Amino acid sequence: MTRNWPLIPVVLSFTMLAVAQGSLNAWIGTWDLNVDGLAHQLFVSNSDRTCNTNPWCALDLAYRDNNGNTHPARIITMSNADSLVFEVKVDEHTTLRYDAYRFTRDHNRLAGVTRVGGVVRGFSGSRR
Repeated sequence: MTRNWPLIPVVLSFTMLAVAQGSLNAWIGTWDLNVDGLAHQLFVSNSDRTCNTNPWCALDLAYRDNNGNTHPARIITMSNADSLVFEVKVDEHTTLRYDAYRFTRDHNRLAGVTRVGGVVRGFSGSRR
């Protein structure tokens, strides 16, 4: 019986990379958000940047508020395929943090919380 032990870590690495890439692709698109009754949008796109830091560093985010103003946004962390924490820079003094969770049965829907002026507010959304 021959053992192929050295191949196991390689196979697992490729499998984890494929799962991570699939998870990232599931976030790409335009998300229509209802933030405390106001219509906002989150745009997630793949920059095709080569990254060596974290799996989500190749994703670009932009955020449009209910007044039609677009703001830069960045991912803080993704803890798994269904959780995304990002922040939006509204102006030089205001940054809003969003904790978003995709639904487990419908990956085109999400819900979460944000904090505005120290007050926690809910939001929900769906991908176009």
